Amino acid sequence: MGPGVTNLQPGDHVVLTPAPPCGECYYCQRNEHSLCVNAMSIMTNTLPDGISGLSRSGEAVLRGCGVGGLAEYVVTPSTGAIKIDKDIPLDVVCVIGCALQTGVGAVLNTAKVEAGATVVIMGLGGVGMATVQGARIAGASTIIVSDPVAARREAAKEFGATHVVDPTTEDLAAVCLELTNGIGLDYAFETPGKLS
Repeated sequence: MGPGVTNLQPGDHVVLTPAPPCGECYYCQRNEHSLCVNAMSIMTNTLPDGISGLSRSGEAVLRGCGVGGLAEYVVTPSTGAIKIDKDIPLDVVCVIGCALQTGVGAVLNTAKVEAGATVVIMGLGGVGMATVQGARIAGASTIIVSDPVAARREAAKEFGATHVVDPTTEDLAAVCLELTNGIGLDYAFETPGKLS
């Protein structure tokens, strides 16, 4: 707990974000924190002042994915720790800190998918599944998903996918054009968990 931190207390349960908003730029002032121009920690693994906040034998230690989420202790700006209710199980809420805020946030906050839109989601790991949920919440009329793993495609149906494609046996682009009468899709999300 550094000087000036007033929104958190020792012992609070929090969800960490790898891109803490500055709270001051144009987008933050418009309550569009996902577009913060100063939230670069996910790319640089440093704090807003350019340092990592961690060192070993005088050498800077960079925080993995801007969070260091597998560490016992984490250094983050206060805007990078969002207080949550202590009744929420931590093994459940950990998914919110990455997959849900990334996938749902991409749909609702960044792309601003509107009701009735058509969407394709390529890759159905944690972020991809959250993107499916975001598209459903937004009211997308067509939610096409593509993943080579059959179990993921089946699970995506439960989260709101309207059509599933096996990219190892089907031409995704052709399916998308067929389902939209040759028009194409309004939004495409690429969310592979692993490229091979």
